Amino acid sequence: MKLLLGEKDLWIIKEIDTLIREKFYIPYSERQIRRILKGFKMRHAKPYQMNYRKPENAEEKLGTMDQKAGCHS
Repeated sequence: MKLLLGEKDLWIIKEIDTLIREKFYIPYSERQIRRILKGFKMRHAKPYQMNYRKPENAEEKLGTMDQKAGCHS
């Protein structure tokens, strides 16, 4: 199970639930899944939205803009 979870960086509880049901045919509650993750020394967190419009080099562009504006860090 831990190897399967290692294939991907970020999981949500529902995805793990689906994985367990499909691979092992075992239904677990969300609480049980969190306990399993804790036993694997893995953590869970609330997912956050990614801004799909953010350019790949946003931090670089921001730094360039700060330099042009005369901002000092």
